[in-house]
Amino acid sequence: LIGYGIFIILLSPLWPAYGEAIRRGDTAWMRRGVRLVTAVGCGGILIWGTLLLLGGKWIFPLWTRDPGLVVPRSLIVAMTATFALRAWVDSRTIALNSVAIYKPQIFFFGAHAILNFGFAMLLARPFGAVGVA
Repeated sequence: LIGYGIFIILLSPLWPAYGEAIRRGDTAWMRRGVRLVTAVGCGGILIWGTLLLLGGKWIFPLWTRDPGLVVPRSLIVAMTATFALRAWVDSRTIALNSVAIYKPQIFFFGAHAILNFGFAMLLARPFGAVGVA
């Protein structure tokens, strides 16, 4: 979540830049920006998730000062996948929002909410928090 938060902080200032580029007809610059931001966002989330996956048994107790803390590897994988997908979507959402195109986001987030609720109901009991993630 921290990696995703940093990504969003860095992504947000691109909203007006993308809007200006699109209004001037410089869609090539905007497309390059979206590709770069997607690579940085998704790549950063995947790198951070891999770091936590490989070193979580040392990182989490040190970070939280709780030597008995154990975070399931499956939860790390599920959260990494979730936030990598969110970074992919948000990379495009910023560009679409800059020119007031909202239907793709409404479709994605609506579908996400319905699927998340349905799968959470099915998977929470057998898998706990990992099933919800």
